[in-house]
Amino acid sequence: MQENAMTWSGRELLDCFEPYPGASLTADGTVRIVTTAEAPRLACRAGALHPTGKYLIVEMAACGGESAELFLHGVWWERTGRRIMLIADGKFHRYNLDLGNVDPDDAEIYATHLLPTDAPGAEVKIRSMRFSDLPEGEPSIRFHWAGMGEAFNRIGQGPREFVVSLENQGGEGSRDLEIAELTLPPGVRVAAKDESWRKLPPIGANDCCNGRFPLEADAPVRGEFAIRLKGTNAPAETYRGTLEFLPDLGLPKADYVPEPTPADTGDIELGALYFPGWTSTGRWDTIIETAPERRPLLGYYQEGDPELVDWQIKWAVECGIKFLLVDWYWSAGRMGLHEWLDGYEKSRYKSQIKWAMMWANHNPPGTHSVQDQINVTQHWIDHYFNTPGYYRIDGKPVVMVWMWENMDRDLGEGASTKLLELSQEMARKAGYPGIYFIDMKWPEAGTSPEIIGKIREVGFDCTSIYHYMESGGRGVNQYFYHFDDVAATNADHWEALYETGILPFLPNLSTGWDDRPWHGCAGCSIPGRTVAAFEKICADARAFAERTGIRRLLVAPLNEWGEGSYAEPNTEFGFGMYEALRKTFAKEPAGGRPLWYGPEDVGRTARQFRNPEETRRTKWNFADGAQGWHGEAVRTPVSGSLELDLRGARTMISVPRDLCRTWKHSSLTLKLAAAAPEGKAAVRVLWFSTYSCNWRNGSAPVEIVADGVEREYRIPVASDPDAPTIATRLGVRFEAASGAEFRISGMELE
Repeated sequence: MQENAMTWSGRELLDCFEPYPGASLTADGTVRIVTTAEAPRLACRAGALHPTGKYLIVEMAACGGESAELFLHGVWWERTGRRIMLIADGKFHRYNLDLGNVDPDDAEIYATHLLPTDAPGAEVKIRSMRFSDLPEGEPSIRFHWAGMGEAFNRIGQGPREFVVSLENQGGEGSRDLEIAELTLPPGVRVAAKDESWRKLPPIGANDCCNGRFPLEADAPVRGEFAIRLKGTNAPAETYRGTLEFLPDLGLPKADYVPEPTPADTGDIELGALYFPGWTSTGRWDTIIETAPERRPLLGYYQEGDPELVDWQIKWAVECGIKFLLVDWYWSAGRMGLHEWLDGYEKSRYKSQIKWAMMWANHNPPGTHSVQDQINVTQHWIDHYFNTPGYYRIDGKPVVMVWMWENMDRDLGEGASTKLLELSQEMARKAGYPGIYFIDMKWPEAGTSPEIIGKIREVGFDCTSIYHYMESGGRGVNQYFYHFDDVAATNADHWEALYETGILPFLPNLSTGWDDRPWHGCAGCSIPGRTVAAFEKICADARAFAERTGIRRLLVAPLNEWGEGSYAEPNTEFGFGMYEALRKTFAKEPAGGRPLWYGPEDVGRTARQFRNPEETRRTKWNFADGAQGWHGEAVRTPVSGSLELDLRGARTMISVPRDLCRTWKHSSLTLKLAAAAPEGKAAVRVLWFSTYSCNWRNGSAPVEIVADGVEREYRIPVASDPDAPTIATRLGVRFEAASGAEFRISGMELE
């Protein structure tokens, strides 16, 4: 335990909270409560639990529920702390709630709430609470998932990988975990020469690990497996699941992606959102480690490969999808994540699916302007609107806008209307009837006439959302609830929008959400997604379309693998989500539906990024590209340097997590040239642990000379005392005025 850390227990602990119905102090000095749905959170008295450390350590026993969470409230914001998964066995456990980069002197924090359990009516006993700069307690290890590592495992393909994925919420790691017992279906066996496959990798504090070993079978089989572990604080329970070895389809080898057979959905037009962000190893690294069950059927693919795009087109049109709204990035003239569109233009089957942009204009402040709107609109006209594959409604090219409010933020109230009209005028002058602007509505759950009326007033033709991620009031914690709640209330959202009668809208069919791989436990997690629940959403959407006459529907993201919103074929669901769409919306052909299969079934492979473990290094010269570093400001790497183009006051680059798993380095040396409008810039090192709320400062800012001349800078990497023990990712943040440019010719950890 951290020295001099203040601990609240007994009467002091009870007095930390505002009066709560039925709360009492037991004979052994613990605070006992039974939570209610009406008031699930414990409100702390003003100033009683003002953060003085990076973790809130809570010792408590819960008799029900799945999660607990800390909420810090400011004047204009609510910040979640670390969400932790409960061990609801009625016994006392020590939990580490990560506060992220909370400043102890932050005057904006005016309230602190603790959600001790998300199960109304559950008894909770709290023994003590304290703030600490370090996580505490022995290992607290649980199964995250176990199963076959790939979506389809067919006889004749050789040994196939099996994955055991673990999480540790404790303040200490474990190095001696092993598989004590493994029960497999008859005919399935471990394809290993000795027993070394039983030993699992070390797992650190607040970290995860994955054990991998090969299985094989001689004949098709489907059955249950069971795994029991042994070792320091190994999970007490036995994990059970189902695995399957499938028969060989006997398909002939193909020299390219076989031609699609588009599904016939009649007059219903299905669209879907697409995130084109899988452009580097760094995009995949946290998914590989924290969510191996999300592995796409295409593997950890390289965005933009034309053959890969054709596989995506084939599967999409065969389940009935007719158009894609593709995330599109433009910030003050700089484009990002354009690789998928480059691949689409070179793909063989692009004529079978349309696309339009979802302009993700969540740009830094100050990047919208009248001239920039002219520039971006001219780019649309010159490069997209005139192509046969661009999607139109009523003859108008479609542009969805992420957040019109950002235009007003930069240029003042009413600027968004003027900028949209400017684009409309340019499109009309270019010979188009105009642009069909769709608003990505915020707040997403909002359906009031005031909200929709404002969207129409700004100048939009239609509205929609990125994803429906609401429980409809069924969940106690608005950041953690089950997908069944989403499936039960998704249709209510469409009905409410329909009742306003103000603007056309695209009903959004939720594909789930769980962004822990990217945002730790500070985001929104919706567990329990199933194909059956998604099929219910599809059935409700079809019934809604038939009753209202609305024929254009929008499936939520197909491939937000990091944010947990996906439907493309993957290890977890196979083709289940796509089959739900096809089964619900597509007519049954006389000759039967086409088979679902992947590249391996016809002798093809998708271009992959290398596993981060294969590219581990502590020195970078960028001779062959970015070498694992990625960030939104990174230009296409040139041999021998990594170049950044700043749009806003700061930007960051980061490197895959496995580099820092055993971080014993004291400094990072950069060979760097910078050019900034004011001649001033700074750089600092940051770090991230697997389940952190956000990046933490690993050094103070180091001033750099921004005159375009290359210099060498040495930056400490571990000024934070707990960085060496739990850091799993390394980041470097560059700070300067908008328009600054940085060129890095070398980096080295020492």
